[in-house]
Amino acid sequence: MNFEKQYEKNLKFIKKVDESLYENILNDSLDDMELILNDDESFNIKHKGNMIYPINSKKAINDQVNSFLDKPSSFYDIPNSYVDVKVAKFTSSVSTKITIQSPIIIGNKYWKKNRLEYNQRNSNTKINTIPVLMLFGIGSGEYIERILSSKKVLELIIVDYTISFLKLSMHLIDWERIFNLCTNVKIIINDVQTIGKNVIDHIFKNSVVFLPRIDYYVHIESSYSISSINYIRENMRFAKFGWGFYEDEILSLSHTLANIKNVKYVMEGLNSFNYPIVLIGGGPSLDNDIEVLKQIKNKVFIISCGSGLRTLWKNNIKPNFHVETERKLSTFNTFKYIDKEYLKEITLVGLNVLHPRVKSLFKEFIMFFRSNDSGSSLFRSYKVYEYPVPTCVNAGFELALSMNPKTIYTLGNDCGFRNSSAHHAKDNIHVDSKTKYFKKSVEPLKNIKLKGNFEGSFLTTRTLNVSKNSFEECFLEYSKRGCKTKVYNCSDGAYITNLVPRVFNIHDFINDEDINIQMNNIFTKTINNLNTGNTLLSSLNTMNSILVEFERVYNTKSVKNVDEAIMCLYQLHNIINNLYKYNQISYSLLSGSTKVFFTIIYSHLINSESLEEIDLKFFKNGVEEVIKFIKKVTKNYEILIRNYK
Repeated sequence: MNFEKQYEKNLKFIKKVDESLYENILNDSLDDMELILNDDESFNIKHKGNMIYPINSKKAINDQVNSFLDKPSSFYDIPNSYVDVKVAKFTSSVSTKITIQSPIIIGNKYWKKNRLEYNQRNSNTKINTIPVLMLFGIGSGEYIERILSSKKVLELIIVDYTISFLKLSMHLIDWERIFNLCTNVKIIINDVQTIGKNVIDHIFKNSVVFLPRIDYYVHIESSYSISSINYIRENMRFAKFGWGFYEDEILSLSHTLANIKNVKYVMEGLNSFNYPIVLIGGGPSLDNDIEVLKQIKNKVFIISCGSGLRTLWKNNIKPNFHVETERKLSTFNTFKYIDKEYLKEITLVGLNVLHPRVKSLFKEFIMFFRSNDSGSSLFRSYKVYEYPVPTCVNAGFELALSMNPKTIYTLGNDCGFRNSSAHHAKDNIHVDSKTKYFKKSVEPLKNIKLKGNFEGSFLTTRTLNVSKNSFEECFLEYSKRGCKTKVYNCSDGAYITNLVPRVFNIHDFINDEDINIQMNNIFTKTINNLNTGNTLLSSLNTMNSILVEFERVYNTKSVKNVDEAIMCLYQLHNIINNLYKYNQISYSLLSGSTKVFFTIIYSHLINSESLEEIDLKFFKNGVEEVIKFIKKVTKNYEILIRNYK
């Protein structure tokens, strides 16, 4: 075998499919690697002085592959409760129509959760397709083609902690052939701290249809592969966060069109900001710092978030900005517990999806846009914020970072609590028994405690835990972009990576002068020259075209077995998923709900033990319900456009 010739061939191919991967391969020296040719012409690899295979490497690889093909290991996620019936009635009704036709329900009278979980742990012998396969450890790479020749793999995710194994394997196997045997291949090389998240992100963007069951193969077992697998198993359920659904997106679009009228400013960020920013959340530790804040309130730029505003009002502290993000009318109703004259002295910075009635309560309104949202997709010439969820404080944090101040101090940003009945600061509407939003206690996540910012540990909820992760990702991303802001976490709550723990004290501000900021001096980006009508019509045309393509693929596919049904499902999902590249409004309106539908169809197909014809009837009925859904969404969207005109 001509190793160098094979390597050069692979190198040219990799350069075509992934330029950054190609550059990393060129920069790798292979210093820790040595290729060993065995007497039987099989290969072994010495890595850092240790052989990675037994003496008979060919037999070891064959045994490992056969074991996988006989009974693959899998990640799985029970696809129930994906849709909130209260706020997604249309999506929920379509889901129900699909589910009640399931072979699982027909064959068993009811759908038992434990039965579904049991089946997901076991391969359905009728299926020869692996929709998503993760490989941990490249090694020599010889085993990969063996698996791909035995099974039809749609999405292949190859995971390793060093690019050296990939570079070495390029001397031994034909990587172009590997790519040609799969519909899609992703190679993820990264350190153990980030690889799990990278895999989850890739699944979210590309493979959500197959979330109920994802097979994986461990070629080289190590602490790296074990920790990566554990992370993915524990966080699989988070891959479906952010799917959204049609009702949410059409409301976002409607609210954005209403909010955009008479808006003076759009939040675009600043090159620099000369004043310290204090970011206010509603966590219980805000009570510890409120007295210091009273004394220095005129020396800092205060950004309050969500329910934290009521505590400031009770303490006669007026923020410069108040941030709100929720689209529900309930946001408007929360302000009846705050003095109206006080609100009229404050500038509201609101997400585009905010309920339109909220802005009327404040002195003036500055709008900001978020990514992956139907409403913000109308205004792509403006900055979009990527981390404004799941809480208002996350939005406030990114807004503050986008202003590029020297320092940010966060108060009441706890991401948790020590006592489930002391979950918000004093005077917050959630702890005031006189408000309709009072909560006696909240339910923390079981068996999860977060490290304290100063000491001890904290309970948390799913939302607050995601909020903590969002803070960390947001800070890391802005740092990569060159943001030099120093962020002090003064909250007696959970520790947030890269935010510096610091006790909030008056001495940090003793030399600062009082600030006096005129909004029009620092925010000059205004809404103008919009071509909204044409953008809306273009999206409607796209949706009509998608419907035609969707029906064409479905009607021209002669689906004779479950494997072909899975392949058709994959192609139909890609029609919707590819919308993101060229029409984000259409994508936002259709993708979330259709992901739910496709996932239900897939999970019931792979868990069915029925006759083949029952499976295929279920698949056919399910896809036809999806087609009806797309038709209904397109019609409703047309009505919205007509009313907007």
